[in-house]
Parts: sequence; structure tokens; C-alpha cells
Amino acid sequence: MTETANQIDFAPDLTLTRDPATIWPDAMACPDFPLQSRGAAHKDAWSRKDAEARLRTVSGVLNGGGPLRAPTEEERADAMERYFQPRNPAVRSIRDEKFDARGFTGLMPATGSGNGDLIAEAVHLRGYLRKLAAQEERAATDQQDRAESNARSTLDNYRDSIAAKKAEAEALAEGAARYRQWLDDRAAFERLRLMPHDLERLRSGVVSAALELGEAAPPAPDWIETLCKGA
Repeated sequence: MTETANQIDFAPDLTLTRDPATIWPDAMACPDFPLQSRGAAHKDAWSRKDAEARLRTVSGVLNGGGPLRAPTEEERADAMERYFQPRNPAVRSIRDEKFDARGFTGLMPATGSGNGDLIAEAVHLRGYLRKLAAQEERAATDQQDRAESNARSTLDNYRDSIAAKKAEAEALAEGAARYRQWLDDRAAFERLRLMPHDLERLRSGVVSAALELGEAAPPAPDWIETLCKGA
């Protein structure tokens, strides 16, 4: 049995009587659910979970529990003719404002049918869920954009920092070299200052050895006074 044959007994889904994308090409233009009545206290927009639950409830009332399929364009037109009728433009109520906000401008539920209100609500719910999906997609895109922007800034800042550090290092190199030379000079000064004392301790042992052997002790180095002078 083909797929088309399998769907012969599927009923057209009345919650799809109108495509929200044709009413609100920009998904963000769909009003939040529930609608904010004029002069009423502010209502927080429903979560995705609550909106999906309400859509299931509305679908159950409109369609019953049987298998469903998307309606054809002819079936959509037939549903619009069956469940809606033009309203008197000279009379405008809060209910009319809701119909306008839901994209059913100039229409009202057909006399004797309660399905018009539910169909309009279902279309609004589908539009609202589409809006939430767009918001989630935009949030994910924004998050990715921020992550990429932060990563790019990290790389760019690193390059700038390396260039700045190089310039700083070049400016400090000469002073650092002088400081290293000063440290070396200081160490040399301290070593030279202690050298006469080291030689004196060394000579004392040599003098003792010479006396032990009955020989003359070697003279003290004559360069001590010249090389170690001032240290």
C-alpha cells in the first residue's frame, strides 16, 4: 500500500488552516502568547512547553483523536469559508482586536460554529512556537558569534600584546645590559677585595713549609698592591 493510500483516512489538521509564515513572514512579528488585552494586567509569555501543551489541547478539541495530515489549499479555503465570516467594520470589540492580532483581520467566527476561535488560537500558537524557535536559533547564533568574537579578540590582543612587549623589551634591553654589567662588576669588586686576604692565608702556609725545610719563603706577589689597590 502506498503512502498516499495510507493517508486516505487521515483528517486535515484544522490547526494548520492558515500558515503562520504567511501571516508573519518575520517570525519575530508574531505577538506573544497569550495576547495582552488592552488595559489588562501584564501576562508573562508562555514557555514552549506550555504553548505546545495548549496546542495539543486545542488540536484535540478541533480534530478529535484520529490521525491527521496537513490540509490541501482547497481544504484550507473550505475551512476558512466554513468557520469564519466577514465582520461589520463599523463595530469593533476586544474579540475583534484579538482576531486582528492573530492575522484574521476583518473576520469573526461563523455563526453557529465555535471552531473559529480555536482555529485562530491554534494559528497564533503555531506562530508563537515558530517565534520561540527563531529566538532560540538567534540566541544560539548570537552565542556562537560572541564565542567567535571573543576568540578573535584573544588572538588580536595577543598579537598586539606581543608587539607591545617587544617594543618594551627593546627599550629595556640597554638598561638591563647595564644592570647585568653592574652585577658582574660588583661581583668582580668583591672577589678582588677578598683576594689579598686569600693570598695572605695561602702565604702563611707556604712560609711555614719553607721554615720546615730550612728554605727561604717565596716573596709575596708584587701585583697585589697594583691590581687589588682600591678594592
